[in-house]
Amino acid sequence: MLIGDGVTDDRAALQALIDACPYGGSVVLPSGLTYRMVIDGSVPDTGLILKPGVTLDWGGARGNFDCSGNVYGLRMQSGSRCVNGRVGITGSAGLNSQQGVYHAPICIGAAYGEVLSTTNRGPFIEAADWRIHNMALSTVKTVQACHIAGMGGICNGVISDISIADSPTAFGAINFDAGTVGTPSTVTQDKVNFQNGSFWTNHPHNINIDRINVGAMTNPLSEVIRLSACRDIHIENVHVKIAGASGFSHYGGDYGFEFCRYPDGRYQAYMNTVVRNLTIESTLGNAIRLDAWGDNVAREQGYTPMSSPVWPTNLLIDGLVANGSNGTGMYIGNIRGKAIVQRARLNFFHSGAHFEAAVTGFNWRDSMVYGTDASSILSDGPTSGVSMQNVSFEY
Repeated sequence: MLIGDGVTDDRAALQALIDACPYGGSVVLPSGLTYRMVIDGSVPDTGLILKPGVTLDWGGARGNFDCSGNVYGLRMQSGSRCVNGRVGITGSAGLNSQQGVYHAPICIGAAYGEVLSTTNRGPFIEAADWRIHNMALSTVKTVQACHIAGMGGICNGVISDISIADSPTAFGAINFDAGTVGTPSTVTQDKVNFQNGSFWTNHPHNINIDRINVGAMTNPLSEVIRLSACRDIHIENVHVKIAGASGFSHYGGDYGFEFCRYPDGRYQAYMNTVVRNLTIESTLGNAIRLDAWGDNVAREQGYTPMSSPVWPTNLLIDGLVANGSNGTGMYIGNIRGKAIVQRARLNFFHSGAHFEAAVTGFNWRDSMVYGTDASSILSDGPTSGVSMQNVSFEY
């Protein structure tokens, strides 16, 4: 029986209610209560498991996760819904992995190394058609702390009406990254395993994010929304009080799409990322950072990619307003496809934009940079691949 006094461990009782709920049904919790859930290595699937097709309606109640070891908070599966509540990590200990998906209040997917079988991939890493709505999230985790973390081939999801509490330590509000199927090894060995069919990566795609309100994330490493090796992610109406390193980051990420198999194929890499109406009241670093380099593929000494690099296409940032100080408004690196930033207003940054030498196909238009105290644009090389239309600078 659920107690809801904030002291009793309600994890097993709440899990029993979820497990008893039929597909398409809802578990509705009484309002005004606080449910404590202790998650450790003894808990099946190392989290509170929201089974397929079930809605967990918190009814305004609060869920506190006390996590120990390499475990999760709430784990979502295909067709599940998490709505109308306040969920936080109130205890975080015993981690020997820094993966952000561990000890996240809400997670979709699976950590690196969890899915070792290519034939039995389990119910998490490719979860589809899930929803997270009207939730307030917080965490006391100190290293790689995220609030909603997704890893793997998670898809067709919606995240809407989310508030993130102030935090001096959190790393991210929403963080998506590639997942691995099979045993991750060195990049060279993974190439062999990919070719023999015993290893591949899968990637977040077709996810809509709307109406996100983030407090002061003052950790200087924090990236409020971070996409790594993702495609078809649509983000709208994000308000950030304070960002540490960046308000929005878009990376090639671990392996890039080097080991992505069909049908989630490499030809789709990074396609159709859209961010509309992003407002950052203050950032200690960059407003946005775009860098498509597949980092650990690039770092592997002597590694030869299987095919030519895949660069972002159809990347759009529309309606960016950000206030800075010593950082750079936009840090743009390794963009070689079609990328557009339009209707941006960048105020009081040290410089308006920094372009790495490899940038091509980047269009910046209908924007204003105001009050920079150094050069308006920094570049590591020729900027012939950067076009600007109707971009003004005022001091």
